[in-house]
Amino acid sequence: MGASLLEQLETSAAAPAEHSAGMVQRVVDFLVRWEAYADALECLEAAARAGQPPLPALHAAALNGLGYPAAAVEVLERSLAQGPSLPATVALVELLHASGAVDRAGQELDELLARAQGLSRAWYLAVLVHLARGDFPAAQSALDRLVALAPESRYASLGALALHRAQGDVVTAAAYGAQALNRSARDEGLSVAELVQLRAFFQATDDPIRVRIINERLIARFNRDLVATRAALHGAEEAPAPQAAAPEA
Repeated sequence: MGASLLEQLETSAAAPAEHSAGMVQRVVDFLVRWEAYADALECLEAAARAGQPPLPALHAAALNGLGYPAAAVEVLERSLAQGPSLPATVALVELLHASGAVDRAGQELDELLARAQGLSRAWYLAVLVHLARGDFPAAQSALDRLVALAPESRYASLGALALHRAQGDVVTAAAYGAQALNRSARDEGLSVAELVQLRAFFQATDDPIRVRIINERLIARFNRDLVATRAALHGAEEAPAPQAAAPEA
């Protein structure tokens, strides 16, 4: 069995919290991104014991990744009960959509769009939620808004892929998938999760060349992420403590 990601980072679950809230967020984000959910949860629990502030979106992602979607929803709902949070609202819509709670996802989506009309990710989620509800006209309308807002964004390509795939037009969907991949090659805009989803699409459509391209990109991304996160963590550990100011004469 290979080393855990915490072992590959050459650290422990408690170590990030000994530095700063920013370091906790960086390490946990890395762990969640690469699906080391148990390690991420350990880090979050250690951070809570050390008095670091909570990271509800990452906490929910770790719980959901471990197979506890209801607990993940509770984490986000508790966070939102304390005050509005765009990241938590986005995470809640994504989680509800992924778990099949499409009616509730639609309700939260309305709240999200009321607060974030200019957020392309919100309109991409609108496409997905409307498709899950079987409302193709609403999905097309959301895609039109998305394209008008951010025509060159990865979300425009991914939204069009989702719509055409749901309509049974796999050829056009594949063209938009290739477009998303090409745009990502220029600016690395696709997240790891989006690359994984795109790989699954190209596997289903029997496109081994693009599957290989995505695999190579994921390997390169992981290696860069690992090196950068480890360097940040151990650079913080090795940095000299700030000296106290000299007393005034």
